[in-house]
Amino acid sequence: MDTLSTINLLPSNKDEVKRFSEKLISELLDGSEDILVAKRKLKCMAEIIKKVEAGIKESVLTEAEKHGKTFEYKGAEFSISLLGVKYDYTQCNDTVWNELNSQETKIKETKKQRESFLKAVNESATVVNEGTGEVETIYPPAKSGSNGIKVKLI
Repeated sequence: MDTLSTINLLPSNKDEVKRFSEKLISELLDGSEDILVAKRKLKCMAEIIKKVEAGIKESVLTEAEKHGKTFEYKGAEFSISLLGVKYDYTQCNDTVWNELNSQETKIKETKKQRESFLKAVNESATVVNEGTGEVETIYPPAKSGSNGIKVKLI
């Protein structure tokens, strides 16, 4: 089977994506398929999508520009937009912004150093606050997260 006919087997609209996803989830949860193999294949699909998107990005933009800024095409709406907008304020020559940025950088570094210290605290400790002279009890930071599965393709 060639690649283009394979891609045509995939869902092509919102309803089909929903039905396909629900059916796949159901089959995986009822044990019809090996769930770890499915996870590996999903990782492969994610890698394929990332690589193909990057490989065709410029060609898609060129083709889309022929149709206008926003248009419908074969059941999907396409919009040409500026994505990931970033501003560089360092070129503004604004002394107020420059001073605030400098202060922010110093505060972030000081905070980062303090967080490194606090990560090393394994149990509560009594310390003297050098600024106020008061005795304080500090505690280790709370950790949070959730278990997940990392998949590395080999």
